Amino acid sequence: MSVVDKMLIKGIRSFSPENTHVITFFRPLTLIVGGDATELAIRAYFYTRSKLIDHHLHRDHSAREEKLKAVHSLETLNKMKEDRRKMDEQLENINMDIEMLDDTLAPLANEKDRLAQEHDALKRKVETEDAERSWELRKFKQEVDNLQAVSSQILAFLASGKEAKFSEINERLSNSEAQQEEEEKKKAELLEELKKNKEYMADHGSVMRNIEDNLKYRKTVREVEELQKEMEALEEQVVAVGEASALETELRRTAGSIQNLLSQQSRSQGTVSAYESNITKHKTDLKQAQYKDIDKRYCGQLVQLKTTEMANKDLDKYYKALDAALMRFHSMKMEEINKIIKELWQQTYRGQDIDYIEIRSDSEGVGTRS
Repeated sequence: MSVVDKMLIKGIRSFSPENTHVITFFRPLTLIVGGDATELAIRAYFYTRSKLIDHHLHRDHSAREEKLKAVHSLETLNKMKEDRRKMDEQLENINMDIEMLDDTLAPLANEKDRLAQEHDALKRKVETEDAERSWELRKFKQEVDNLQAVSSQILAFLASGKEAKFSEINERLSNSEAQQEEEEKKKAELLEELKKNKEYMADHGSVMRNIEDNLKYRKTVREVEELQKEMEALEEQVVAVGEASALETELRRTAGSIQNLLSQQSRSQGTVSAYESNITKHKTDLKQAQYKDIDKRYCGQLVQLKTTEMANKDLDKYYKALDAALMRFHSMKMEEINKIIKELWQQTYRGQDIDYIEIRSDSEGVGTRS
C-alpha cells in the first residue's frame, strides 16, 4: 500500500524558490482529482489549509483537555497528598495503639505460654492415662479369655463324671493328712519324753561316776591302811636295826606319803559325800510315780517312735505316688484334649500360617513333700 506523508513545495506560484515549504499530510489523506491542474492545486491547498486548521483546532482542543486533565490530576494529587497526610496521622495513631497493645499483650503472651504448657502437660497426661487404660483393658480381656478357657475346662471336667473320683481322692488325702498330723503330734510328745529320758540318763551317768569315785576312795583307804601297816613294820625293823639316820629319812619320806594320802583321803571323802547325797536324791526321785517302770516305758516309747517314723515314710511314699498318678492322669487328659483341638482346628481352619493349636500345662512348681 502506497502512503504519502509529506510534500515539498518550492518556487510554485506564491511559494518562493528560496524558501522550502513542507506540507505534512494527516491520515486519512483525501486526494481531489480534476482536469485543471491549477484548480486541483488550489483545491489541494485549501483542503490542506482546512486540514491544518482542523488539526490546530483539534490540537487546541486536545491541549484544553490536557490542561483540564492536568488540573484534575493536580487536584487529585493534592487530594492524595491530603489523604496521605491523614493516612500518616492514622498510621502514627495505629503505631501508638500497637505499642500500647504490645505492652498490654506482653503479660497475656506469658499467660498464653503458661496455658499452652499446661495444655501440653494435660494432653500428655491424658495420652498416658489413655495408654494405661488401654493396657489395663487388654489385660482385663486377656484375663477374661483365660477365665473362659479355665471355665470351659472345668465344665468339661465336670461333664466327664470324674469329679466324684477326684473328691474321693481329695477326701482320702485329707484323712491321710489328718492322720499324719496326729502322728506328728504323737511324735513330738515322744521326742519330748525321750529328751527327758536322755536328761535322766545323763544324770544317771553322773551318779555312776560318783559311785566309781566312791570305789576309788575306798580303794585309797585300803591302800592307806596297808601303808600304815608297812610303816609299823618298818618302825619295828628300825627298832630292831638301830640305824637312826636312815630310819629318820625313811620315816620322813613315809610321813610325807602319809600326809599326801591323808589329803587325798579328805578330798575323796568330800567327793564321796557329794556323790552319796546325789545318789540319795536320785534314789528318792526314782521312787516317784512318774519314774516307775521307766525302762519298760522307754523301750515301749522307742518302739512306738520307730513305728511312727516307718508309718510317716509309708505315708510320704503314698503321697508321692498319688501326686505322680494325678500328674500322669492330668497329662493324659491334656493330650486327649489337645488331640481333639488339633483335629477340630485342622477341620475348620484352612489357613497355611498355623498348623494347629494346643494347651500346655507347666508341671513345675508342684508341691511335693520330702
